[in-house]
Amino acid sequence: SVPSFYPLEVNATAISATAINVTWKPPPMLHRNGIITRYSVQYNSSLGNSGGIIFLNGSLMAATLRNLLPFTNYSITLKAATIIGFGPQSPNITVNTWEAG
Repeated sequence: SVPSFYPLEVNATAISATAINVTWKPPPMLHRNGIITRYSVQYNSSLGNSGGIIFLNGSLMAATLRNLLPFTNYSITLKAATIIGFGPQSPNITVNTWEAG
């Protein structure tokens, strides 16, 4: 079945005016319900004018969000999936990109 818990220890850090690094750990072993085959990282700006979703191989636990707007708050959530589908979404974390300059 799908994971019954979301990825843990989700962290996001701005690394420039247009990029954010995101890291995480897999859901707890007892809640994976199989092999984690992929992750989704969803991100949206506070103004709703920038965002997207990326899908990553289940062996990865980091991603860099690029082509973001400078000095903008982004809300980021993650989900883990088995071959059956995606589990629940992680709590939102918010990070602000750097000021352009």
